[in-house]
Amino acid sequence: MEDWDAAQERRPKPDFLNDHQIGFIVAVGVVLFAAISVGYRVAVRHENPTPAERDAEVRQAASLLLGADGTARADDTLTADGPGALDLLLGQSLVLHGRKVLVRVTPEHVGKGDCADGPAVTVDLVVEQLQGRAELTPTDFSMLTSDGEDVLPIPACSTGFDDKAAKRTLVFGATGPGQLLYGTAPVAMWRLT
Repeated sequence: MEDWDAAQERRPKPDFLNDHQIGFIVAVGVVLFAAISVGYRVAVRHENPTPAERDAEVRQAASLLLGADGTARADDTLTADGPGALDLLLGQSLVLHGRKVLVRVTPEHVGKGDCADGPAVTVDLVVEQLQGRAELTPTDFSMLTSDGEDVLPIPACSTGFDDKAAKRTLVFGATGPGQLLYGTAPVAMWRLT
């Protein structure tokens, strides 16, 4: 009877993969696994930042905006950095920055309103001026309703914008909330449901 191990050694190796190619594939797999696991840990930590982490992000954004010489960006529009700004949840804060301006916006509560003719959805915002003054108006925001319709707020019904209060309320003529958008591109997006 023939030895199985000896027969395997005499068998020709397949032409499609040699030892170097297999080693390369294993190395790429290890690198991909490491990158995915590190990215997952960063993403999980970013979704629930501590107050100290949020303050560090604000300081970092300020230093990036102002630079070492104290000059700010030339544009006056408010922007947000990173792809996470387009996938926020109700209650999550976002720091918007512009020319010598940092402002933190947090949609806190969604409710029903009665200011408009017909159904209305209200969104309560907390606006914190961190550096400079940002002129946020109701028309800077819009809402993608649960029906997929893009609606603007009703300026006459929205409150807190004239006196630049920290607590502001947006009122939209809609039947159900979907997503709150900031900016026309949009710059930021919060899921309201």
